[in-house]
Amino acid sequence: MHNKEEMICVDCLQIRLNRFILLAIGLWPYQQSKLTKLYLILCVGIMATFIVLQLLMILKCSVDALINLFSSILMYILFSIKLVAFIVNNKPHLYNELTDKNEISIIKRYGSYAKLYTITLTSISIIGILVIFFYSFWPNIFDIVFIGNGTRSRLTIPFSIVYFVDQEKYDYLILFHMNACIFIGYCALVGLGTFLIMYLQCVCGMFKIASYRFTRVTMLSRISGQQKENLRNVDLICKGLSYALDMQCKAVEYFNLMASGFGVMYLFLVTAGILFISLNLFRLVSFEFKSVLEIILTVLFTLTVIIYTLVCNWISEEVVNHNNDVYVTTYDIQWYMAPLQIQKMIVFIMLRSNKTFSVSFCGGLITGSIENAAMVLSTAISYCVVLRSIN
Repeated sequence: MHNKEEMICVDCLQIRLNRFILLAIGLWPYQQSKLTKLYLILCVGIMATFIVLQLLMILKCSVDALINLFSSILMYILFSIKLVAFIVNNKPHLYNELTDKNEISIIKRYGSYAKLYTITLTSISIIGILVIFFYSFWPNIFDIVFIGNGTRSRLTIPFSIVYFVDQEKYDYLILFHMNACIFIGYCALVGLGTFLIMYLQCVCGMFKIASYRFTRVTMLSRISGQQKENLRNVDLICKGLSYALDMQCKAVEYFNLMASGFGVMYLFLVTAGILFISLNLFRLVSFEFKSVLEIILTVLFTLTVIIYTLVCNWISEEVVNHNNDVYVTTYDIQWYMAPLQIQKMIVFIMLRSNKTFSVSFCGGLITGSIENAAMVLSTAISYCVVLRSIN
């Protein structure tokens, strides 16, 4: 059967922007040099030191301060989970080529959808990073532009964190470390998230190709019904059905390959995400902030996680819908018009397509769907209400 012909061309998936984002933090999994690996270790080290330094604040925190601390630190734990997940599962799993022009156009279309998601989420992230950066340096920018007398205002430090140095003397280095963490974190979240979206869009494209192949078989079966003695048509129908079924199986296998690698990390990610949204909603409701920058960071980070949750679950539901489309397409085949041996084969495919397919992780513990996204957000709001009532 098709081997090389049925592989999906990586260029069709339009992943240049994903590649650029992942290269920015050393996470692009293909052709990694020793220098790239050292750069990746540096990025992970920056994230790890920031989390450890924030955790040291526990030693001198009240309950309210602990909530504020964990509401910020959980974001970086989320970032780190995504980093670890991709490092552990960075084997190249993409298929390589298709030969049919219509099938290539299908996969290109889904690649353009993934690219659109990437551009949108990247633009939102860039705006967020620029807002944080300019607000942090705004006191000095204001002094230089409007005052110009050599005075130096203290920079706005966005997080409460333990640095074992004079924070007023080394405020530029401290702020550089914090902004580097924000940059690495957003690149990890957006780069890896959009890469996951690209994977799922690729699965959708493969299901669409399977539907397209079944549709072609429908046309052949009608011709063969009029010319039952034509053995060549019978052979073409058999091959068409086997190629279509093979593509459907590869789509399921492709998804299972991804789910098996990210399953456990996805469980931790969902747990950390629920806690993060709950704590930050609690902070917003309580309105206990020391500066405008804290409000901006809280709103930006919370919106980022909520948008991330909604988009990933929306794409997951699209995968299920595309699999159902394959099921509908097989039932549209006029099996009664085909020769007897083809009828038997079509019935077998119908029974197989009738099996339930869901985007699930950790053995079905977590299912990707809009309903699941609503459940995650409602759980986070429930925890926020509990915290508010206790407070």
